[in-house]
Amino acid sequence: MQATAPSELAHCGRDIASRRNSITHVKVRAAFLGLVAALVGVLGIHLSFSAYSRLVLALFLSLTACVYLGALLAQAQSSSTWAAELAVAAVVFGCSLLGISASPVWLAFGYGIHGGWDWLHETRTVQTRVAGWFPPLCATFDLVVGAFILGWVR
Repeated sequence: MQATAPSELAHCGRDIASRRNSITHVKVRAAFLGLVAALVGVLGIHLSFSAYSRLVLALFLSLTACVYLGALLAQAQSSSTWAAELAVAAVVFGCSLLGISASPVWLAFGYGIHGGWDWLHETRTVQTRVAGWFPPLCATFDLVVGAFILGWVR
């Protein structure tokens, strides 16, 4: 067995640190993109479809409820992960429905729930695998849209 030279270990440590910095950079850029997409999206929807903006935001919230379920279909996960993903999707979908039929505050609540769910995927508390950039992008998007809706209804 050949011993590893200290210079090789140092190089390996730099590679690991460089990779961590690269991953962090990608996630920060994804979060920034989520912010930009949310701002452009809510302004575009609100200005272009002002009479239907509540409906469009509700439809998009319903769509977001299905994203992690779609990812889950392509992988083997525990029944508890399936149950959690289905339960959160149902709650977010319910918020979308209530956002149309009762109050837009439900839309803000639904976007907030989904943003929190994104964060739980980012921290790997929920084991459904998605691209590493997706949870920070989606969490930022959801929280900004939710905040916009709360400001809009005041």
